[in-house]
Amino acid sequence: MCVAAIMALSSIGSAYTGYQSAAAQAKMQNYMYEQNKLNSYEAMRQEYLTAQQRQAQEKEAAASQIQARRLEEMRQMATSNVASGEAGVSGFSVERILRDIGSAASRDVQNIIQNRDWAISQMNNEMLGITNRTKSRIQSVSMGVAPSPWSYGLQAVGGMAKAYTTHKAIEADKAGKR
Repeated sequence: MCVAAIMALSSIGSAYTGYQSAAAQAKMQNYMYEQNKLNSYEAMRQEYLTAQQRQAQEKEAAASQIQARRLEEMRQMATSNVASGEAGVSGFSVERILRDIGSAASRDVQNIIQNRDWAISQMNNEMLGITNRTKSRIQSVSMGVAPSPWSYGLQAVGGMAKAYTTHKAIEADKAGKR
């Protein structure tokens, strides 16, 4: 009976140890998953801040370019007005030159605005990519799967059954040798 009891206890201990080990591994995997998720969200936040900063810089740069172009337009118009006044020229030709200066400035401003809008749109698309990369990073680490106590319980019961069978076989051997 002693050998069977030792086998049964060994089986129960082995099953319990296996269960505890699997539970600890699942807990560690869940920790790694949560840490990966936190790191991914922090990386996303940093990338968003960078993209938003670039958007603000694009807007500022465009505003500066527009202001510089409008100042250049005013200088050109003033220069044309002074030059035409000094030359004693007036009429449609001067008005045409001033209109051309204004039209060129307006086209330049529209181009600046268009380029700014395209750059901001591109950065918005980059932020969508940041979101998708973050989701992929999070999903790259799986959550831990808690072990089922049933499987380890059945393992222990199986070990006890084997111990009982072994005990009966030993008893039968002893009875046959007598």
